[in-house]
Amino acid sequence: MTFDRLHNKRWLVILALLGLGIFAISRWLSPGPGQSQPTTTAPLVEVTTLSTAPVQPTISGFGRVQPKDRWHAVSDVSGKIIFRHPALRQGNMIKAGTEVLTIDPADYELALAQATANLKRAELERARVDVNQRSYQQSLAIASHRLAIEQDELARKQDLLEKGLVSASEVEAQKGRVLQQDSAVWDIQSRLDLIPTDMAVASANIDVARARVAEAERALQKTHIIMPFDGRIGQVNVDQDQVVSQQQSLLTSHAITTMEVTANLALSDMRKLASGLTATRSPLGLPDISTLGLSATVNLMVDNTRFSWPATVQRLADSIDPQSNTLGITVTVHNDFTHFEPGETPPLVKDMFVEVSVSAPSRDVLSVPSRVVHDGMVYRLDDDNRIVVVPVTVAYHQQQNSVIAEGLKNGDRIVISDLLNVRQGMSVRVATQQDAQP
Repeated sequence: MTFDRLHNKRWLVILALLGLGIFAISRWLSPGPGQSQPTTTAPLVEVTTLSTAPVQPTISGFGRVQPKDRWHAVSDVSGKIIFRHPALRQGNMIKAGTEVLTIDPADYELALAQATANLKRAELERARVDVNQRSYQQSLAIASHRLAIEQDELARKQDLLEKGLVSASEVEAQKGRVLQQDSAVWDIQSRLDLIPTDMAVASANIDVARARVAEAERALQKTHIIMPFDGRIGQVNVDQDQVVSQQQSLLTSHAITTMEVTANLALSDMRKLASGLTATRSPLGLPDISTLGLSATVNLMVDNTRFSWPATVQRLADSIDPQSNTLGITVTVHNDFTHFEPGETPPLVKDMFVEVSVSAPSRDVLSVPSRVVHDGMVYRLDDDNRIVVVPVTVAYHQQQNSVIAEGLKNGDRIVISDLLNVRQGMSVRVATQQDAQP
């Protein structure tokens, strides 16, 4: 009995030691508290697939409105102002063909009458020369006929002299008559030979007289100052009954139907606009800007209200502005006063400061949001959703987008999310519509 107890106690000690050993080994093999195996999660990104789309390059600049046509009336004649139109005041609009000023025409009417009389005298002189020509021609025919008769008579008498039937004195007398008639023929022929010269002088005198008549008519016409177009009056320098001299400034005016704006544009913007365009040649063999297909709009902001007018691109400036290194482009706008409604469709007024937007024809291009271009690099995804850092060439920027010239193609997937610590070949997860929901 004592032996059995001793044996049982021994087994209890062995089992206790074995349990302590197993516990120590398990603690040594198990990880410490709070420790776990590291895990890696790929970042979630938004992706867009590129495809070409039509984009219309547009650039903008600012300038002041100026009239296309201006009129500076200068007096070509002198005299007293006998009429001034009641509406001839600065700012008023006057229709084309309206007589706004009249200079006393009395002296010029007299000059026209004198020039007309001189023309009549010159025409009568040429008519006299023409009559003389016909008279000389008839006299020459008669004198020539008489000369032929006298010559025949001389021949007859010389024949009779040889037969002794007439005296020598009769023959000599007949020779005198032949010489006398020959002299008459020569005199008439000489006068007839001078007729072309007389006719040329008479015609020249008529031309001079006609020129003086035309000059007098122009001078008389210039006493009437008439509006050449529908225009707005600027400065007026004369009054009723004032005496004006030649080359004196009378008034200024400008047309109201067509206005011009010259906007200065940056050379980089002009390059963007002209990219891919080709101009045909004008009849002079020079590039014609009107064939580029450019369109333009003139815009005006008034109290947060935007007014716009369609415009036509006319020409480029002849040189670069040395101060701003910009190039001027001029557009024209039709100013329709027939539909003028105050507050609704205001007209363009001289010196108004406006914005000019110029657009080229639309063309298909690849464009990406400008924010996804990082120092000339774009993050593209390959088929395994790994990032490929691609260098790109930006043709130009249009609003918030960048047009890509080289580096990307149709169907490429690019990352449009903001990423930090991007590296070549980094794996990402593409966000789906479900991922984007809150």
